[in-house]
Amino acid sequence: MNKPAIYIHIPFCKRKCNYCAFVSVCDKTKQKEYVSALIKEIESKANKSEISSVYIGGGTPSTLYKGAITQILDTVKKCFSLTANCEITVEGNPDSITEEFVKECKKSGVNRISLGIQSTHNHTLEFLGRIHDEFAYKKAIEIIRANGIDNISGDLIIGVPKQTKQEIEQDIIALAHSDLSHISVYSLSIEEGTPFYKNGVTVDEDSQADMYELVCSLLKKYGYDRYEVSNFAKNGKVSKHNSKYWKGVVYYGFGVAAHSLLPGDERSENTSSINDYLQGITTISSYALSKQEKMEERIMLSLRTSDGLDISAFNKDFSTDLVANKKEQINKLKDNGLIKIENETIKVTDKGFYLLDSIIMELI
Repeated sequence: MNKPAIYIHIPFCKRKCNYCAFVSVCDKTKQKEYVSALIKEIESKANKSEISSVYIGGGTPSTLYKGAITQILDTVKKCFSLTANCEITVEGNPDSITEEFVKECKKSGVNRISLGIQSTHNHTLEFLGRIHDEFAYKKAIEIIRANGIDNISGDLIIGVPKQTKQEIEQDIIALAHSDLSHISVYSLSIEEGTPFYKNGVTVDEDSQADMYELVCSLLKKYGYDRYEVSNFAKNGKVSKHNSKYWKGVVYYGFGVAAHSLLPGDERSENTSSINDYLQGITTISSYALSKQEKMEERIMLSLRTSDGLDISAFNKDFSTDLVANKKEQINKLKDNGLIKIENETIKVTDKGFYLLDSIIMELI
């Protein structure tokens, strides 16, 4: 579980969604040039580390030209050592999942696909700026399974203006009946620079909290265990890759806007300019995390998960006494039913999960 991971960013989409703040463009003419630059970056940082998860995200990797996924993964396999059971995930949108694409993924070693479904209602998809309709995800799942990939994750967005709890319930039931192995649920946030931000779209956080509570209840009923604030898995099919982020495991990020956590607790960040990246500019900042930053990250990331924060390990690693130092805050959070302490571990309660940011701020 503690072996490093690789993240690869593909910044191409058919259309930019109204809520999206990720680095992405709709100009497909630069795809081949970008993949060439990406391969050069991977080769330049080859170190033969043993990798147990690879995640190709975006953007929309399923919009890449034929052969691109093969080129990228062949380079990864040449430059790093992948474990026998390495989890290899590729993101895709229902409208760009084709038989040709999935066959290439399967042949290249991809064993998990993450689908950006977001909603099973046309009016919500249209408001979000999605291209596909409410039935496209079914066809995409059918194609993926027919070509030998069974580990499928689906993303949903909740708290969209005018979205109702009844619609959320219908979304969850639809995805549960599709027997996805994993479901990620995100509350809509309005990010600066997005069309939603420019148009003054706002969200109702109280409504989002109610929807999140409903989601958790329904997914539990259908056999999905929440292992992180936004992630639910069936039959133990947790995302190995995402779990590494929350456990502070080393990961190497390649591509425009990619981040890395390198050995020695060093963080690095790639340029967000696609043009600069195509000119060979990759890493634009790199720095070692301070002790305080490492402590804060451990608290923040651990409390996101159902495993919680191991107090003994935290105290040992940072030569401190968390419970003594934060006695007043911990007691207040416990009294309000937001956290609990079990077996030397601080865990966020069901009530506390939606107030996670506030809880973290109390403890850091």
